[in-house]
Amino acid sequence: MVNRARFAGYLVHDCTADNGTAANFGGFMTTRTDRRFGAEWNSTVSNAANGSAAYGTTDPGATFPAIDVYSANYLNWKFGPRGPNGNPIGRATRLTTAKSAIAEVVKNTNGVRFGLMVTNRTRADLTNDGGNIAFAVRRMGSDSSDPDYANRALLVNAINSATASSRTPLTETLYEAMLYFAGRSPQWGTDTTAAYVGGTASQGRDATAVCTGITADCPAVGVYRSPMLSNPVLGAPAACQ
Repeated sequence: MVNRARFAGYLVHDCTADNGTAANFGGFMTTRTDRRFGAEWNSTVSNAANGSAAYGTTDPGATFPAIDVYSANYLNWKFGPRGPNGNPIGRATRLTTAKSAIAEVVKNTNGVRFGLMVTNRTRADLTNDGGNIAFAVRRMGSDSSDPDYANRALLVNAINSATASSRTPLTETLYEAMLYFAGRSPQWGTDTTAAYVGGTASQGRDATAVCTGITADCPAVGVYRSPMLSNPVLGAPAACQ
């Protein structure tokens, strides 16, 4: 069976074993031809001599249901994962699979605050240091009546926006995570150096993770807004045990 798909809505298939049999073409198709699903062979096929013949089985007495045959690659493209623009991307990468799994946890877990940290993009000079807070730790809300419930969709969007553009500096990124929870100044989390793939090294970082004024959860300007200072609520921060 030869399957050829050009785009959604079209498919061509032809059996080489039926070559020259009654009710079929004198030859089989050798070039791609578009055909709407469910339509008989017609003059658009490549074999002009038999362009008006309908496709039939090798056994004229047999009855079979009308079907369309899809290749595995076509099915993966049609129903598989989609990119940020909503178009199929053909196959699930490791990053796509990770995003899908993490997003499902965020969508279906209650009573937990979530945040997202990613490694910084590789710089234009091909150096790579640390990571940044892509989504500051927040409540997710328990249901649609909770004002914080919208944070789930915002976090999923941040997850799906992550790109594979780093050399994965894990040690430095974990150090940056410590600075975040401790409410200290960022080391690499606000890096504005040009990135190799465009933008900056900390492109997409959550600016609200860094204090711009002094408040209950911001003891100084320029330090991280520690999620520990609002756990469980402002005025009753978590303490060391």
